[in-house]
Amino acid sequence: MKINIKREEFLKSLTDIQYVVDKKSSIAVLNHFLLRAYKDRSLIIATDLETAIKEPINLEILEEGQYCIPGKKLLEIAKELENDISIEIIEEGWVRIRSGKTNFRLTCLSADDFPKWPEIEARNSFNLSQKDLLDMISKTIYAAGEADTRYVLNSLLFNIKQGGIMNVVGTDGHRLAMYTKKIEFDNSEEIKLIVSRKSVAEVRRALTGEGDIQMCIEKNHLLFKIGDKEVLGRLVDGSFPNYENVIPVANDRLLTVQREGIAKCLRMASIIGKEKTNIVVFDIGPSSMTVSASNPEIGEFKDELPVKFTGEPIRIAFSARLLLESINVIESENVLIKMKEPLTPVLIVSDREDEYRSVVMPVRL
Repeated sequence: MKINIKREEFLKSLTDIQYVVDKKSSIAVLNHFLLRAYKDRSLIIATDLETAIKEPINLEILEEGQYCIPGKKLLEIAKELENDISIEIIEEGWVRIRSGKTNFRLTCLSADDFPKWPEIEARNSFNLSQKDLLDMISKTIYAAGEADTRYVLNSLLFNIKQGGIMNVVGTDGHRLAMYTKKIEFDNSEEIKLIVSRKSVAEVRRALTGEGDIQMCIEKNHLLFKIGDKEVLGRLVDGSFPNYENVIPVANDRLLTVQREGIAKCLRMASIIGKEKTNIVVFDIGPSSMTVSASNPEIGEFKDELPVKFTGEPIRIAFSARLLLESINVIESENVLIKMKEPLTPVLIVSDREDEYRSVVMPVRL
């Protein structure tokens, strides 16, 4: 294999795959990416066995071939080089990188060692606008766990109901976020697909918000075709919590508050609140709400907001961080928070749309 490539083009491609290249894996080949240099189509591929990414790359091909090259090291090299780059396999197990008068020599691995990209048939597939998928992910991924021992909680659920209603759900056991969208998909039975947070985050990075994507469902994988790029997520084996039973349906205390106003109060309360608990207290009346936080080691915070409130006055407390993350993804001017009792789950929605719903557990004072 012998190729030339524009430095900026190569730097972009290497940056695109860095989140997928597994830099700490004990499996050596996962620290590498696969560079396929062929005149009919050249590709750069990376995987950590949970997430894989494949995208075309523009090369000047002097000699065709494919090899696995260390991902992190080559990115560090490309950042320092100033001219276009030449890559050449000089002998089995060694690759030379040249730019101007600068030369590097790196070890490389055979393409035969790299995990095979699974054969994906598009028989169970549907199209979706990038903007809709971006909304679905951005408004739910924050609620997914990050290092929970229950691995399914470190994931998002793509639940496609009969009739083409898709719910995307994230939960870490303390809060839940769900976004609902009608899709053009004629499924005869309900489909539940659990995809890791890391795979979904990689999809979000690849989305531009313009045009459509194709989602292809296979037994063990969910493939996202985004333009000429493909992101593959291995499905997580397990049982996702019954999220529909968690969503409150009888909360009759209704609080309407200006979104930016309550978000600012929560940010200020977080300055005073303890880092781990970070508790904020709401004292809610018919037309105003007092927001307070205290920390014996630091001090106190108190503010008052105008609100519309239906129901008996209530004193209720939350983790400021969890509540703020639920509110931050709402785009409307006002937020509607539906409550029942001080220790029962609350439902948070926009006051003008019903696609997004969030459930947050209050904390005991």
